[in-house]
Amino acid sequence: MNDINNLFAMLAGYERIADETQALIDSLKDEIKEYMKNNNTDTVIGTEHKATYKSVCSERFDSKSFKACYPDMYNKYVRKIESKRFTFV
Repeated sequence: MNDINNLFAMLAGYERIADETQALIDSLKDEIKEYMKNNNTDTVIGTEHKATYKSVCSERFDSKSFKACYPDMYNKYVRKIESKRFTFV
């Protein structure tokens, strides 16, 4: 049981580091986006890197509405997929 607690402690520590790192990454990206907004540009090229911040349009299938309008057809083509989910809290 001690081994699993050590694994849990290690995982919790690395997840904390990952969360802190992600927060720093998000903050840096926000600063770059703010710079781009203030300079009215969607592309910035540096010495070694390039950043773009552009609108992207996409189309998604609205399965919820389709199911409401055509439940028989929805049920005919829907398929159940089983997977495993790991959670750690």
